[in-house]
Amino acid sequence: MKKSNLSICLLLLINTLLSAQWVPTGGPSGGNTYDIAQAGTSLVVAAGRGGVFKSVNNGVTWEPKNTTLPSNINAWRIKESNGLLYLITTFAIYISSDEGENWELSYSGIDSFSDLTIQDGTVYVYSHASSGVLYSEDNGANWVEKRAGNAEVKLRDLAFFNSAVYGGGQSLFRSSDNGDTWDAIEVEGLGPNGISSMTATEEVLYIADDGHVFSSHNGDEWVQTNIDLGGTILTMGISGDSVYLTTGDGMVFYTKDEGQNWTKIQNTKTNSIVNSVTFLEGKIVMCTSEGLFSSIDAGATWYESNYGMTAMPIESLAASESSLYVGTKGAGIFRSDLKGNWVQNNSGLSGSNALSIYDIIIVGDSVFLGSGGGVYAATIDGDSWTRLLDPGLNKSIQALHYDNGVFAAAVNGTGVYISNDKGNTWVLASNTGLNTDTSYESIYVQGDTIIVSNASLELFVSQDLGATWTDISIEEVYTTREVQIHQGRLYAGSDQGLYFSDDLGVTWVATAIGVYGIHGLVVGDGNLFVATNQGMFLGSDKRDEWYDVSDQLTNKSLTSLILAGDHFYAGTNGASVWQRNASEVNLPPIILEVNQTLIIEEDTPLELNLSHLSVDDDSDFPGNFTLTINDGENYSVSDAGILPDPNFNGLIHVDLTVNDGVNNSAPFWITIEVTPVNDIPVVTGTSSPTTTPEDTPLNYLGSNLLVEDPDNTFPNDFTIYIRPGDNYLISQNQIIPDLDFNGVLSVPIVVNDGIDSSEEFELQVNVTPVNDVPVINGNTNTYTTPEETGIQIPVTDFSIVDPDNAPEDFTLNIIIGENYTVSGNEILPNLDFNGILSVPITVNDGEDNSEIFNLSLEVTAVNDVPIITGINAALFTLKGTPVEIPLTNLLVEDPDNDFPNDFTLNVLPGDLYSVSGNTVLPSADFTGTLTVSVYVNDGTDDSEPFNISLEVFKALELESATSNTWEVYPNPTKDWLIIKSNNLSDAFQIKIYGMNGELIKGLEQITSVNHTIDLSSLQPGMYLLQILDGAKEHTVRFMKE
Repeated sequence: MKKSNLSICLLLLINTLLSAQWVPTGGPSGGNTYDIAQAGTSLVVAAGRGGVFKSVNNGVTWEPKNTTLPSNINAWRIKESNGLLYLITTFAIYISSDEGENWELSYSGIDSFSDLTIQDGTVYVYSHASSGVLYSEDNGANWVEKRAGNAEVKLRDLAFFNSAVYGGGQSLFRSSDNGDTWDAIEVEGLGPNGISSMTATEEVLYIADDGHVFSSHNGDEWVQTNIDLGGTILTMGISGDSVYLTTGDGMVFYTKDEGQNWTKIQNTKTNSIVNSVTFLEGKIVMCTSEGLFSSIDAGATWYESNYGMTAMPIESLAASESSLYVGTKGAGIFRSDLKGNWVQNNSGLSGSNALSIYDIIIVGDSVFLGSGGGVYAATIDGDSWTRLLDPGLNKSIQALHYDNGVFAAAVNGTGVYISNDKGNTWVLASNTGLNTDTSYESIYVQGDTIIVSNASLELFVSQDLGATWTDISIEEVYTTREVQIHQGRLYAGSDQGLYFSDDLGVTWVATAIGVYGIHGLVVGDGNLFVATNQGMFLGSDKRDEWYDVSDQLTNKSLTSLILAGDHFYAGTNGASVWQRNASEVNLPPIILEVNQTLIIEEDTPLELNLSHLSVDDDSDFPGNFTLTINDGENYSVSDAGILPDPNFNGLIHVDLTVNDGVNNSAPFWITIEVTPVNDIPVVTGTSSPTTTPEDTPLNYLGSNLLVEDPDNTFPNDFTIYIRPGDNYLISQNQIIPDLDFNGVLSVPIVVNDGIDSSEEFELQVNVTPVNDVPVINGNTNTYTTPEETGIQIPVTDFSIVDPDNAPEDFTLNIIIGENYTVSGNEILPNLDFNGILSVPITVNDGEDNSEIFNLSLEVTAVNDVPIITGINAALFTLKGTPVEIPLTNLLVEDPDNDFPNDFTLNVLPGDLYSVSGNTVLPSADFTGTLTVSVYVNDGTDDSEPFNISLEVFKALELESATSNTWEVYPNPTKDWLIIKSNNLSDAFQIKIYGMNGELIKGLEQITSVNHTIDLSSLQPGMYLLQILDGAKEHTVRFMKE
């Protein structure tokens, strides 16, 4: 049977998977290497599914550098430019700026198995799967697609020659515009599969096909080599004046004459496929399917350079107590002492086919191999192999198994062989009913029963050691790659998942849903371990869940799996062998239920332990198990267990996990019922001060009390009890301070929630002192002030009663009233007021005002000097004519006398006039304006003198006329004016002007000798009268009273 070994007793696994990790075993070294590049002082290799390896000592030792790359990577090509490494993987481009230590994704979505070429700092990526190229001119920061319009331009290689880009694919193509457009170039003799590789010197362009090389000096005319190199030419390269190439059958050639003659380099180390040849500072490096080989003498001799290069694709595994055996595809058999030391031992394996080891069986002290060259055997730790079964030409042993003395071997195209003597002799079974015209995937023998699967998607069972067979294929299932029988149950691992049958394949049940591509299977008691192309998974017949246990596997494409001693060993498709401690891999426990009802009282802890739980587990429960109680709502976790939050009652939902050593179960929720218990209320304080004035009872209902009681609502559910104390009395809920007491009362308070009473709380009641309002009993003085004279009223003039304040504490407030104003403590009677004022007075002791006290203030009268403010009519007289100045013609202000009754007028003498009583006589010849000073007396005081203007006019102020004489009168006048002509011959005009020159009235063509003018509409004042008599003009002033 392939890829597993059940000759070792399966362990009962007791620890978990989640913290466990896979680690490399360190071998076997070698494997598929595709390309190598030098970056600084480091060498970096693209090793296919093994990822990337780096050497800092010129290839002596290697270390993997895959932690920043995705798992299952296929590293295909690697090149260096401008200090950067470019890595081509199956579908993406990665870049390293630190000599391969770390990698960053630069571009994703390229075709599988793309290649790259770097020219003058520009990186070109191309693929035979799509047309055109992808390139970057800025160190991979940006990539540009140039998809050729010609769909045939699908390229396997690029070369730069004569300022053009040449691409090799199914044909030869050339681009002169950096890949925008391509032209096909005919090359006579080019093979049907097109160009496989190409390179160029400054003078010659080389292309190669399945076995020939062509050269050209201009890209148009081609010369074919006259030697058939045989096999597809994989790569070409140039070193010095030589052109090198590798072929698909592992050969390396070089030429110095433009390909006319080729020299074969003897490959002394390997017959495997040479994927590339690289020239690095004085040595040639071959990247092969068996690893790296180097030569420092132009290929004359070669040495292996694979220490630490764990990129080997593994086919099969087996283990003895002291050794691990590893079968590879094409590199033979390796053995490890389980301490990191590896030995390759292919001695006796005949032919290259025998180097593909499909199964390894250990029986006693012997090791048996099922290989492409037959069945081989050797003693444990032996150095040479003996072939026991030759399958024949082009035949191979593709599956081998052993049980209780019986070997069963599946040979492609032949059927099943049986050996009953430890492989010394073999018999081809009858194989009736078995499809023998196919290749086989797996075989399993137990007693007389044999199970075999083939590449034709079929599965067969024989219960008579291969004589007859029954088809037990699983419908709609692809290739079954692993079969086993364990405790009567048949397991089949296929590309579509894992199946089992309890009736030898009559009926099948699918398990491991979603776990595909199974290549290895280990069955333990209750546990199933499967190796797939996506990693290792752990499951059980009893569960639907499967668990990924591939932690730290950089290559999850697993090909084989065994359990040996206390370790799992997994073979990978390109990353050699990895190991993991078996004690770290088991199913996580599952909490099934709580096996008892959980009820506790409020505020009471619950000690929860494993005995409360039922657990489904593949370990010894409760054994090494621990219980974890996770935090949640309404409870806390302590060493004592689960403690409900203070005062909580109801249902608590608790999140639990169990751990069987390392691995946690999935969270499991339990419910705990917390029954209520009355909580005694606690008074913690007050929200605000409690205050009452002196001598004032306090009706206290507890509205400011702070009460903690989670199961009751304060104050609705509560009763307040007030206990007796000092300096107060109690009346129901009233606190009555003692008379005249002020200060702080300490009052014991108890609250009751209907069941329990709180502890006493000392309520502090602040009894605030109350101020006594001052009282004004009278004043000690009488108050008199002359008219219009202010008077100060001191507070000390009042008799004030206030037992809790001193005289200096008082301030006087004078309230504004009628006939006076107030400024501070001064009362100012209104102008001209005299009499008795009643003034409202209060005093303030710093807090309160007294009642109003009416102060009586006598204001004694004081005579007011009269003031002449003007006249109410202008005064006029004719020249030489006396005029009396009437008292009533004056305007006088005197608030305390009756004008003009109480007054007398006095006219003072002056210039140009004489006075007699109140009569003024202008000087005889004076005309114009006299200024006359007068004053009045109110019986007590004289006014200040006042100047009056008196206008003195001529009777007629007209110019003498030669032929006319005019008279104008009366002047002054009131409502009319007469104009008399003594000698009228012609009509005349009259115009009246104001003293400002404004024309007020005009009369035309007057012919009467006596003409009267109506002046009633004029305002009193001085006016000009103009008489126009022919060419003469006469003007006179007159007064309108």
